[in-house]
Amino acid sequence: MRPQYLLMNEDRLMSIGRFAERSGLSVPALRYYDEVELFVPASVDPRSGYRRYSPDQLPTARQILILRTLEVPIESVRDVVQSRTEFAETVAMCRDRRARQTRALDGIATAVSANDHDAIDRCLSVFTQAEEGTMSAQPSCRPVQITIHADDLARAVDFYRSVFGGEFKEFSSSFEFGTWKTGSFFRLAIEPRDPHGDHPGRNTCFSFLVDDVDEIHTRAIAAGATEVSPPKDYDWKPRTSIVDDPSGNRIALHQA
Repeated sequence: MRPQYLLMNEDRLMSIGRFAERSGLSVPALRYYDEVELFVPASVDPRSGYRRYSPDQLPTARQILILRTLEVPIESVRDVVQSRTEFAETVAMCRDRRARQTRALDGIATAVSANDHDAIDRCLSVFTQAEEGTMSAQPSCRPVQITIHADDLARAVDFYRSVFGGEFKEFSSSFEFGTWKTGSFFRLAIEPRDPHGDHPGRNTCFSFLVDDVDEIHTRAIAAGATEVSPPKDYDWKPRTSIVDDPSGNRIALHQA
């Protein structure tokens, strides 16, 4: 159940950005914790959806920050915040999480000294594969490239470079994101559309995870994209917007 802040002085409430700065929790984390009703705002504008927080909520936010830094699972954090977990049990849980991280760091140090890149990746997975505190099994394969077709190759390259950054590699006709042979690698290939050839190329739809949906959305529009859906918060997925690039390829932007 969402708490009710009665007789709240509206002047005391902080924007989500200001509250993020003071609490240490990121804006995407605050949005997510609201969606799962772990930590909800003091006020939400019914028209704009803007979240505002009370200074009285800072101690709880900082408590959540400490627990999540130790990778304590969401439901365990909920128990702590709602005082369903005894103090001694909370301390033991935090120590266990810290010990797990320490073992991973020791493994990384050993792998680095042995120049064992595969072992480094396995150790780093302790931190990077955990989604909201639970480890999920990696699939045996995952997509690492998408190819789109452009009416004007030079314009398409300029568009993706100005919006998402990165270097266009002429030899592979693509942008490469992340690091090769790691879970972060992904290639965006761009080929000129040939309506009279054997493969005229259809418009493509794909997604990017970005640090700030609103900023990247604005940048895309300025670079020549067409707005399909403005940035919006959802109950079932991260804040998302949709644009069409200059060649009509559809891009969904999701808040990381």
